[in-house]
Amino acid sequence: LPPPPSCQQHSSSSSSMNEEEEAVKVCVRIRPLLLPNNNNRTTKEEGEDDRAWIISPTDNNTIIKPHSSNTTTSSYKFDQKVYGEQSTTQQIYNDILSDIIHSVCHEGRNGTVFTYGQTCTGKTFTMQGILMAMGRDLFRYCRK
Repeated sequence: LPPPPSCQQHSSSSSSMNEEEEAVKVCVRIRPLLLPNNNNRTTKEEGEDDRAWIISPTDNNTIIKPHSSNTTTSSYKFDQKVYGEQSTTQQIYNDILSDIIHSVCHEGRNGTVFTYGQTCTGKTFTMQGILMAMGRDLFRYCRK
């Protein structure tokens, strides 16, 4: 059966947007390790590294699960940069998300940003900073 009319693909001549503008973009942010009951230290001493994932030293779009004695090395490549422990929310906003606000304000497009991940991995922290930056830029565009 053919798909219902609401699900049919539009011809490329009927839409001015190209596929890249409509794509879902995935980026990864690696949060610093938090060590409980240890004077609020957020990282381990030099040489103490038990991170589950690290950024590839040769490709900042790839994360690697380091090889341990009982596992094999795994890696995953993403279409956007992988942000490490030293990254800031403002850096992520500038690199990835500021274009969404620009397209909403100047081109009338819709945009969505969401986070996904395990509990207590920093999703709320990241989104609070992003919402503040988006709000600031939204009002800045409205004043123009």
